[in-house]
Amino acid sequence: MIDLPKGGDLLRAMAEALTTDVVPNTTDQAQYTSRIVANLCLVVAREFDVDAADDHLRLELLRDFLPEHSGDLAQMTGWLDSLIAVNALDDDRALHQLLMRDVEHRLAIGRPNYS
Repeated sequence: MIDLPKGGDLLRAMAEALTTDVVPNTTDQAQYTSRIVANLCLVVAREFDVDAADDHLRLELLRDFLPEHSGDLAQMTGWLDSLIAVNALDDDRALHQLLMRDVEHRLAIGRPNYS
């Protein structure tokens, strides 16, 4: 079974339709809103493009870093946030690497051209 087009493809098509068909034919607030919605469609499309394997890798990195904790990605991220908040982590180098990986992941979605 082939599930095409994918969600990201549909969102990019929506963004293109807004940009090429709606924006030129509207003015003022409607034009501004159409541009905003087109941009949001592209941001969400990039989220669809992030492979589930990347989330799996992030979860594995968290589990390796916090072996005494368990849970899904959201729970493990919550554990990490809580431990950082109370300065309960000793391995600054490993924490730095873990946080840099997370920042890179978020930038790939929100600001793909950022370097």
